Amino acid sequence: MCFSAPMKSKMTPNGGWGWMVVLGAAITNMTNQSIFSQFGLIFGEKLTEMGCGTGGAALVININSMITNFSGLVTGPILKHYSARKVTLLGIFLTASGML
Repeated sequence: MCFSAPMKSKMTPNGGWGWMVVLGAAITNMTNQSIFSQFGLIFGEKLTEMGCGTGGAALVININSMITNFSGLVTGPILKHYSARKVTLLGIFLTASGML
């Protein structure tokens, strides 16, 4: 007599909606990046009225982008030791303290 183990169906996490989240994040990032790269052209006249050149605004935006992109080098190892929720709370705390 041969008994076979019951087959388990493979369920994707979150019902398979993970790729929709990735698509939404990609569209958001592409939209934001195009706005950031055109900031000096759109607000150049207003920046000149305020006494700030477009170079200063571009520098601030690009430093922000650089810090955001390099933060993955720090958050990757932290995520190996702590849960995603704790790392997110740390990021929220650091962002809020930076805004003060």
